[in-house]
Amino acid sequence: MPHSWNAQWISFGEDPRDDFGAFVFRREFESDGLPINVRVSADQRYRLSLNDEFVGEGPARGDLAHWPFEAYTLRPKPGPNRLEALVWSFGRYAPMAQMTYRLAFVLDGNGLSTPDSWQVGRVEGREFKMLNSEIGPFYIDVGPGEIIDLDNLKPASWSVPNVISHALERGEWHSDSPWRLVPRSIPTMVRHIRETGPAIVDRVSGLRRAFEPFTLTPGQPALLDFGELLCGYPIVHAHGPGHLTATYAESLFLPDGSKGHRDEVIGKAVKGYQDIFEVPARTVKDSPTLWWRTFRYIQLESIQPIQIETFNIVETGYPYAVESSFEANDPWVEQIWVVAVRTARRCAGETYFDCPYYEQLQYLGDTRIQALIHCYLSRDRRLARQALEQFEASILPEGLTQSRYPSRLTQIIPGFSLWWVIALLDQAWYDTGFEDAETWERRRKLVDSILEAYGRLDHWPFLDWVDSWPLGIPPGGLRHPAALALFELAKLARAQFPGPPRPFENSPVSGSVPPSEHAEALQRLVALESGQPAEPWPTSPVGDRCSLYFQFYKHLAMRPNDYMAELGPWKRMIEQGLTTFAETEDPTRSDCHAWSAHPILGFLQTVAGVTSAAPAWKRARIEPRPGLLTWFRARIAHPDGDLTVEFEQGRLALDSPVPFNLIWKGQEASYEAGRHSVG
Repeated sequence: MPHSWNAQWISFGEDPRDDFGAFVFRREFESDGLPINVRVSADQRYRLSLNDEFVGEGPARGDLAHWPFEAYTLRPKPGPNRLEALVWSFGRYAPMAQMTYRLAFVLDGNGLSTPDSWQVGRVEGREFKMLNSEIGPFYIDVGPGEIIDLDNLKPASWSVPNVISHALERGEWHSDSPWRLVPRSIPTMVRHIRETGPAIVDRVSGLRRAFEPFTLTPGQPALLDFGELLCGYPIVHAHGPGHLTATYAESLFLPDGSKGHRDEVIGKAVKGYQDIFEVPARTVKDSPTLWWRTFRYIQLESIQPIQIETFNIVETGYPYAVESSFEANDPWVEQIWVVAVRTARRCAGETYFDCPYYEQLQYLGDTRIQALIHCYLSRDRRLARQALEQFEASILPEGLTQSRYPSRLTQIIPGFSLWWVIALLDQAWYDTGFEDAETWERRRKLVDSILEAYGRLDHWPFLDWVDSWPLGIPPGGLRHPAALALFELAKLARAQFPGPPRPFENSPVSGSVPPSEHAEALQRLVALESGQPAEPWPTSPVGDRCSLYFQFYKHLAMRPNDYMAELGPWKRMIEQGLTTFAETEDPTRSDCHAWSAHPILGFLQTVAGVTSAAPAWKRARIEPRPGLLTWFRARIAHPDGDLTVEFEQGRLALDSPVPFNLIWKGQEASYEAGRHSVG
């Protein structure tokens, strides 16, 4: 079988110990001005430019057996051109989500393929170091800070690159490459300059004023407030000379370690990870950091006077189209919707993230909810499909998925493997592009191995962050009634897969443990999925309480008629000045956590009552529960067109692109696609 790529992977030097740092790979060439198609990848990451104009960046995160590449159409000018790739390796400081083998670059294209005529040079003006300002006893693993000499961002010398191996696509029989290339399956990340700049905050009075050029005085830090939590690359226009330190924070901290109201700054400290910019004695204009930062606040400080001309952000993230909406007469609805949507967006990049500030890792417990949210907000299924494929690639010989993936270290949470099984059924029900028999057959076998392996080893039997559960482990671990109910839910999901059902002998025995809302919720969901009536939710408190994360399943099981009455924690977070929803109610680590965005589903699945009733969402189920709302309007981006549910003065107006069953006022009826009015 011939190579499908006419290129080879190249590096700076033969010794991998020289890989740490940033490097530029350069190719000068003559052109007749015609477009050139190229394919590009790198380890760990690259930023490609043609004649100093940005072309693209990548690769999308994957693993060595599924290493993404990007395809571009270059448009050179007639005559001499210069193609450059800034490639970097964070080495041992790499984020946990960044898989890696060694520094490398590859480009395949007509007359431009590596290594022919390529050169490489080290960028001495970029250093990587774990920089932070007393960030606290929190788990954080998003990579290093950067020390950037803004006057020294080009190599001083050039050399011939070292050749590592052939470039091979996944499935080719040659074995001399550690990277098995696959086409990028998701779109490129957005990059746009934020239109609204930051406010400058007076740390004594707490007052804010519009940004204007100022001199940063030694010993007097400047605090910038962007008004909401953002993900982006900083752009600093400044002149010194001096060392400018930027500290990025979701919120500020009181002396006791709490955060208080997120708008308040008086008496609070800035703690967070940092970058250092070495500013020359001339104004520089650049977007220099190699990886984006998460923040609402940025503190700037220096030991020398530095003139700050402008400070702005190139926002980035997944191109997350929001094509659905929900409106109602309760003023809390709009506020919760806006913050929940912002949370979902900030937790979506080249993978789904649990949180953009502390981890940027794709965890299955979070991802199952994130993918469902995405299916309701948008017709785009690419990120959700990639997530399920990546967790399939993470499956270990013992039969379980890894709990987070991509990840450089293996972590197993058995219950999260079960959420992957359930997420596969979500995909079958909500994704019109997932219907091929071969994929189902392969995944049925993998699911069977998960159900057989569940409970053989405890690993980390995490279920939920409950104060009385050390490390999120319920009493009895995998033998807790909630864990057993989750296992039953996964078996019920497997029974609905296309193809023959299969019984399982694996049935762990429950122990005697204190009651919990988790068990109450999952046991009721098992009953509902089995076609049995579920008992009403208890009217008195039930033992251990669900966190923000697990309240999604509690709400599904409760089927509350008045959903708005269940949203007290989300209202309190908004009252505390959060612009995204947190990991837990205060005290909390993360101010932006994906699993807390599920009120989006509450509005659309519970209040509007819209769910899928057939594979590929070819039939809908609509069971509105307006509760105390006097009117609402839901618009859902169904793959076949908008599905709307309107309620006002006791009447429903429905418009569906597919047939649906309506459950309303105790009656169930079947309707064809189209518009309908029901009293």
